[in-house]
Parts: sequence; C-alpha cells; structure tokens
Amino acid sequence: MVKSIQYKLILIYVLLLLFAFQVLGVFLIQSLENYYLAEFKDGIKSQGQLLSSFVSRHLYEKEYDITTINQLVREFSQPITMADIYIISNSGIVVSASRGKERYVNTRVVQHEVTRAIMGTPGEAVRPNPETGSRDYFYATPVFYEQSQVGTIYIVASLISVDNTLAKVRNILIIGTLSTMLLTAALGIFVAKTITQPIEDVTQKAEAMAKGNYEGKIAIKSDDEIGQLGSVFNYLAEKLEESIGEISDQKNKTEAILQNLTDGVVAFNKDGDVIHQNPLIEKLLATKDSSKLREILLYDEKNLADLLKNEDITQKQREVNGKTLLLNYVTFSSEHGSSGLIVVVNDITQREQLEYMRRQFVADVSHELRTPLTSIKSYVEALLNGGIEDREISEKFLRVVEDETQRMVRMVKDLLMITRLDYNKESWHYGTIDMEEFFESLTFKVLPQLDDKNQILTKDIEKNIPIIRGDIDKLQQLFINLLTNASKYSPEGNQIKTIVKRYGNDSISIVVEDKGIGIPKEDLPRIFERFYRVDKARSRELGGTGLGLSIVKQVVDGHRGHITIDSEEGKGTSVKVILPIAPAVEEDV
Repeated sequence: MVKSIQYKLILIYVLLLLFAFQVLGVFLIQSLENYYLAEFKDGIKSQGQLLSSFVSRHLYEKEYDITTINQLVREFSQPITMADIYIISNSGIVVSASRGKERYVNTRVVQHEVTRAIMGTPGEAVRPNPETGSRDYFYATPVFYEQSQVGTIYIVASLISVDNTLAKVRNILIIGTLSTMLLTAALGIFVAKTITQPIEDVTQKAEAMAKGNYEGKIAIKSDDEIGQLGSVFNYLAEKLEESIGEISDQKNKTEAILQNLTDGVVAFNKDGDVIHQNPLIEKLLATKDSSKLREILLYDEKNLADLLKNEDITQKQREVNGKTLLLNYVTFSSEHGSSGLIVVVNDITQREQLEYMRRQFVADVSHELRTPLTSIKSYVEALLNGGIEDREISEKFLRVVEDETQRMVRMVKDLLMITRLDYNKESWHYGTIDMEEFFESLTFKVLPQLDDKNQILTKDIEKNIPIIRGDIDKLQQLFINLLTNASKYSPEGNQIKTIVKRYGNDSISIVVEDKGIGIPKEDLPRIFERFYRVDKARSRELGGTGLGLSIVKQVVDGHRGHITIDSEEGKGTSVKVILPIAPAVEEDV
C-alpha cells in the first residue's frame, strides 16, 4: 500500500503539514517559554532587590538582628508563591530561611550561583527538582551596604506554573495538528485517486507485457497527459513485440561469444559512448568507467571520426598502465542506421618485452664480443702464418690474446651479475658498515692501480659519520668501479678525492672526484645504460666492458640510495652516491 503513488502523495501532504506544524509549534512553545520565564525571573529579581534594600542595614551590624531579618524574610516569602528565601553571610553560611526551611540555618551553601553572588556578581540557574520532578529557578544576588557587600540573598522558586501553562499550549497544538492532518488525508485520498487510477491501468498492462502478453490494449479515456501516456504505451507494445524476438536471439549469441573471448572487447556508438564491454576489458585497462575507456581507446573525437570512416581493420599499439596493448578497430552498422566501432584489445606486453630483450641482448652482446673476437682471430692468424716462429712476436701476440680473453671473461661475469640483479636472483647480505674502516680497506685494493700511474687518493671523512647497513661486498665493487674509472680516465700524477659526510638527517653522501678528461654534457643522460661508452675506442683500449656503471646504478638502487654524476669535458668528473643510514635498510634478503 505504501508503494502506491496515491498513498505516497497523501503521505507527502501529511508529512509536509506535520513538518510545518512541528516547526510552528516549536517556535511558538519556545517563544512562550522565553516570555513566561522572563516575566517570572523579573518578578523574582525585583523581590530580591527590594528585600536587599531592607535587610542590608541589619546585615551590616556586627551582631545580626536575627529577629528582624527573619520577619523580613517571612514577609517577602508570602507574595512569592512556591518560593524559598535564604539570607547568606559573606562566608556562605545561611543566616535566615523561609518558614519550613529553618533546618538550613547555620549550614553552608556551595551552589555555583551562590558562589558568584558572594564574589559580587548576581547568579541564576534553572535546574530540575529531584523531589517534585518540576523545574526550579535559583537566583542569588549580593547585598551591599554603603558600597560594602554584607551578604547574599538566595531565592529558590518553582517553575511549575510556567510549565503547566506551556503544557496546555502544547496540548492545544497537538489536537489542532491531528485534526488538520486527518482532514488533509481525506482530501488527499480523493484528489490522488483521480491521478492514480489511469496509472494503475498502465501498470497492469506493463506487468502483462513483462510476462510476454502483448495483446492487451489500454483504453484511452481522456486527451490529457495520462491519455497521451496510454497512446504511447500502446504504440510501444506493438513495436516491442515485433523486435523482442530478434533482439533476444542476437543478444544470446553475442553474449556467449564475448564472455568466452580471451581478448578485451569494447563497443562504442558513433558518438563514442560505450554500449558494451566484456569482463576481460576491466582487467586489461584497470577500469570499466565509460569516460576512461573512451579516453584510453579513442583518444579524442577526431580520432573517432577517422576510425569510423575506415572500413578496413585498423591496428594501433599503445602503452596503458605499464602494459603494451594492440588495439584492433573495426566499424559496424545496422539496418536501422545505427553505427559504431568495436575495439578488440590484445595484451602483448610479455611478447613485446621478450622480443625487445632478445633483440637488445643479441645486439649488445654481439657488438661487444665482436671486437675482442676479431682481435683474437687476427693475432691467431698472424701466429699461424709464421709469427709463432719469432718468440718475441709470439709472446706479444699471445699477451694480447690473453688480455682480450680476460676482457670477455669480465664481460660475461658482469652480464651474469646484471641478469641476477634484473630478476632478483642476486643474494644481498646486509650488515653494519663503518665508513672509515670501509674506505681504509678499499684503499689497499685500488692502490696498486693508482701507483701504476703515480696517482694520489685522498680521503675526507666527516667525524662521527653514521654507520650504515649494506652489502659490503657489493658496495666495495661499487666504489672500486668508481675509483677504477676515475684512475683510468685521469692523467698520470693526478689526484683523486673521496669525500664522505652527512646528507640530511637520514643519509650520507660519498663523492668521488677526479680531474680527468670528463664526460660531454650530451652523454650524461645515457651514462648508466648497458654497453654505453663515451669514447668506445679508448674504453676498449683500457679494458672496459661498458657494464660497470650499470652495475653501480643497480647496487645503489638495491640499497635504496641515489646516484648522480656531474662532469665537464676536459675538467673532470664528480660522482655522488647517497646512501641511507642504518634504520632505513632492511635485513638480509
């Protein structure tokens, strides 16, 4: 019954009326309460002030005239119905009380309003009386005589008369509200019935259509909006019966195909609105929101228009959320003139990654191995063609072959380490590292190479540098690479500096500086790429594999650090490594 429009209309009218009466009643009751309470308070305060003027002289005397004070209290208590009056000294002791309240004489009063009055400021409060259940008004005012406070008058008056008056007003409002609501409900039933009866007829026919019965027609009895609704409904029933069978068959076929596809499928109409999508598309694109699907797959309206003009299948490749997707676009049209676009989405991320890695690895390794193999081949051919008979030449050639072989061995080792780092197969053994001891040990390992070129290594380590946690073997490899590079690309007799100091609150920085040949500005962005060399001929001559700085970068990343390189061609290079101090690095993994 409540679901009927008729009863909803009635309920709305009644609720609106109830709300209006409620607001009006609350406002009226509040206003009346404020008015009566204000009148009541003013009367109490006036009596209190008047009593204060009479009793002040008697309280000023060292010996209170208790008889006179009691007589004044009783006289003033009579015109104030249901009120008690207390005279309180400056120390908070009751000196006199109304008839029947004499038991409170010589007791101390500690109510908040009394305390305020004793301090010289009138105080008042309204609190419920636990004995009667009604509210009481409490008023305390200081008594002054010749500008000196001599005591306090405390009046406690019942508000039952005010509450009774307000209760009567509430009852009148409730009776009026209920009467009006009943009258409104009766009128609402009559008015709503004229609107809801035709709608009930439409509802019954619609329920029959939902069950497959399209034969019933709605009787049109008027030309108003309800009659127009009936005419449109009859027309709709005819058209619906014609097309429902065709649509049902096509829908079942399409749903079965789309649900079982291994690719994502989205269908757009000619305006770019999504009209269908299969479950896999949400997994591929991480969204099923229509606007986001349009943005990802159609880009903009111009692109949509171009795709709709093309009758052939169009393929595009796009990166979405870190995935490489192959988008296949094909247009469709129907007999009714509607047209649109179907997008089939293939996830080719893994295929592309594998293909790229394969091509890149083959290209890089082939390129890097070709030079030493060509050199070895040349010297071996020279030896076979008679060079081996000359001992001095043969030894020289064999040393070259040995050097090139060692370079290939180093390259293979570096490749294996990078592969392990790429696939998280490398073992990390974290421990505490004292930087002073670390660089002292490191110096002995690189000293022979520096001595060969008469180079000097200086260390500037800040005092009390924090201990870090890290893989000491990998960090040694990192800084040996940096110091070796600094030595290789610096002239003989040059100085190489290492500077270790705090960096912010939770990190340290290690800087390796040299005054070597430097790195051109345009090469700095690619300096950490694998097999990338600034001067390829000189790097190979010095035995570099092109993998050292790539390993350095991955070791820094493995320690959650950061590395930057500043260099100027012809002036030198400065490499800064930022590593977190002990709390930021995890335990062994």
